[in-house]
Amino acid sequence: MNWKLGLVVVLCTGICFFLYNEYKGSNSTNYLNRNKIHNEQASTISSPKGKVGILEGQNVPNIQLETLDGKVFNLKDYKGKTVILNFWASWCPPCKAEMPDMQKFYEEHMNKNVEIIAVNLTSAEKDKEDVKRFTDEYGITFTVPLDKSGEISQQFNVVSIPSSYLIDDKGVVIRQIVGPMSYKWMIDEVKKAQ
Repeated sequence: MNWKLGLVVVLCTGICFFLYNEYKGSNSTNYLNRNKIHNEQASTISSPKGKVGILEGQNVPNIQLETLDGKVFNLKDYKGKTVILNFWASWCPPCKAEMPDMQKFYEEHMNKNVEIIAVNLTSAEKDKEDVKRFTDEYGITFTVPLDKSGEISQQFNVVSIPSSYLIDDKGVVIRQIVGPMSYKWMIDEVKKAQ
C-alpha cells in the first residue's frame, strides 16, 4: 500500500509542476505580447525619463478615444496637469462606491491644475446607454472617454476594476491603485505628486 501512496504523490507532484510551468509560460508570453503591442502602438507624452509604459517612472502612453459627449479625447492634451486616469464600468460595485469621492475631488480641484479622466470599459458594458444613465445618476462632470474596443484597458493591463493611475504634470506615471480610491487618498497622493 505504501508504494501506491508514493506513486500518487509522485504523479500529483508531476502534474502540479507541469501545470505551474504551463501557467507561468503562458502568462509571461501574454505579458511579452502585450508589451510588444503596447510599445509598437503607443505614442509618448515626452518627459526626460524617456521610456513609454504604465509602470511608475515611465511616460504614460497616449490615449485617443471618443468621449461620452462625442468629443475627441487625447491624453497628451493634459500635459502640464496632474491627472488621475481611472478605468471603470457602470455595473461594478467598487466603481459606484468611488464615484461620489471622485466627483467631490474634481469639483474642488478642477481649477487647481488637476484632472480626473474616467475611461469607461464600454466593451464590457451591456449598452452604451448604461454609461450615460450612470453618469447622469452620479452627476459626473469630469471627462469620460469610451474604450469601445477594450484596446486601451488591455494596453494599461486593467484586469480588475476600478484601476487608476496617477500621472504627474510631465506625463510620468507616479502611482497605480487597484480598487476604489477614497477622497483622502486622492488629496494625499495628488499633493505628493505636485
